Amino acid sequence: VKVLDFGIAKALAEQWGEKRFTESVLGMPGTAGYAAPEQLEGRTKEIGAPTDLFALGVILYNLLTGRDPWFGKPLTEPLTRREEMVELPSRVLEGRAVSPRQWNPELPEEVEAIIFKLMEKDPNRRFQSAKDVNGEFRDRNGHVAVFRDFTPRANSSPYNNLG
Repeated sequence: VKVLDFGIAKALAEQWGEKRFTESVLGMPGTAGYAAPEQLEGRTKEIGAPTDLFALGVILYNLLTGRDPWFGKPLTEPLTRREEMVELPSRVLEGRAVSPRQWNPELPEEVEAIIFKLMEKDPNRRFQSAKDVNGEFRDRNGHVAVFRDFTPRANSSPYNNLG
């Protein structure tokens, strides 16, 4: 699977009238809700593959629940300026995401564990490579195992209805 940016974030931002998809109101490039703690704190020497994997955890959370992990809001409901500028950094740095199984009870516990490991505060406790993440999703025979008995709900993500 290859993921490429074809301006989807910009299109969504225009459609929903939000800044959070394209730039951070915190004055840093990127999207604050996907930034790892080391990015938010400016610890540039710690930025590496685990930093990107933190964002992957947030993306998986979004796709499997249709919600923001830090506030539990549907992705179609924008964060307020106060939420993004004041509350979001402290939730990322000190809090824990709302359990994705709260929003999607059919989600396998193994997938929730993978998401939470991707979103660990300490980059040394996260997966260290995409290859490591891939291995967690597979059984001993190399087949994708954790989603074997999972059927996503039809409306679990706002991306289902982009038209």
